[in-house]
Amino acid sequence: MVGDAVFCLVADVGIATKINAAFGLPTIIVCWLIYDRRGYLLGRMVVGGLIAVVVFVALWPWLWVDTATRLTDYLLWVTVAHWQIPQWFLGQSLLPPPWYFAPVMAVMVTPLVMLIVAVVGSVVALPSHRSYLHLIVISAVMPLCALMLSTTVYDNERLFMAFFPMLAVLAGYGLTRGVLCIKKSTDEVDWRIWLLGLMLMVGLPIRDGVRMWPHLLSY
Repeated sequence: MVGDAVFCLVADVGIATKINAAFGLPTIIVCWLIYDRRGYLLGRMVVGGLIAVVVFVALWPWLWVDTATRLTDYLLWVTVAHWQIPQWFLGQSLLPPPWYFAPVMAVMVTPLVMLIVAVVGSVVALPSHRSYLHLIVISAVMPLCALMLSTTVYDNERLFMAFFPMLAVLAGYGLTRGVLCIKKSTDEVDWRIWLLGLMLMVGLPIRDGVRMWPHLLSY
C-alpha cells in the first residue's frame, strides 16, 4: 500500500509539473516485463496513471472548461503540432536534427571522467542480480530513447534532464566498484595514486568548466 501511494504521488506531481514525466511510464513497463508479469502489478500501474491524469487536470484551471477538447489540443501540441526547433549540431543548423542527436548531446555535455565511470557502473550493474541497478540503467536510457524517436519536439538536453541524475548514480556506483577492485587487488596503494585519482575525478571537470566559462548551463 505504501508503495502504491508513493507511485501515485510521484506520477501525479510529475505529470502535473511537466508532460515529460510520461517518460516514466515506458520505464516502468519495461521493468514490469523483465521482473514481474503479475497482472495485479500492471493494474496498480494503470490505476496510478489514471489518477495522475485526474490530478493533472485538477491542478490546471485552463482544463476545467471544455476539458476533452483542450486536453486533446494540448497533447497534440506537445507531440505532433509543436513548433519546429532547429538545432545547432556539429557545425550546422539542422531541422530536424538526426535521430542520434540526444545521445551525442548527452555525451558532449557530460565531463569525460564522469562519463567513463558511469559506463563502468552500467557495465557492472547489468550482469548483477540487483533489480534496482537495472532500473537505474533503464531510467537513464529511456529519456534518450524517447527523444531519438521524436527529433523535433525538444531543444538540446533541457528535455532529457532526467538522464543526468541516473548518470550520476551510475558514476558513483562505477567509482565505488573501481575503488573496491583496487583495494582487493593489492594490500596497499600508494597515497599518490589516490591523490592522482582524486585530481582526475575533480580536477578535470573543474578545468573544463574554466575553459568553457561562461557557457556552463549544460556542463
